[in-house]
Amino acid sequence: GTLTSSPATFYQWYRDGVLIQGATNQSYTPNTDGTYTVVVTDGSNCSTSSNGFAFTTALAENSFNGSVSIFPNPALNQAFVDVVLPTKANISIRMYNSVGQTIAQLNSVQSLGGRFALPVSGLAGGIYFVEISTGTQYLVKKLVLTAE
Repeated sequence: GTLTSSPATFYQWYRDGVLIQGATNQSYTPNTDGTYTVVVTDGSNCSTSSNGFAFTTALAENSFNGSVSIFPNPALNQAFVDVVLPTKANISIRMYNSVGQTIAQLNSVQSLGGRFALPVSGLAGGIYFVEISTGTQYLVKKLVLTAE
């Protein structure tokens, strides 16, 4: 996908608050997950920054080499993610909310997978995303939390 700003004279795109070198056009096509903003400047040299936009470049599930399941889903007080891989890999699991804020980050050593508990107790009801990464591939799954 491509991010596009409203018309301005100058543009500078940022990922997670860090300037992206050379990203100075009205549109930008991200190749990395993150929260993207653009600072636009008009002809009078007045600048403003956009709100952050959480962008995910997730691969289609059928291209993920392995299996991932989240249960129960919807969840109330606890949720788990099961990961099964054909070869050992470092597994990283990141849970984030609908605006891209990281809620939790779990990392494992080289393994073929396992069952990982997601820290959902005390979180507000709503939609969250769970990103499973092996360094060479990743997958994003949706998790619905119900309110108590």
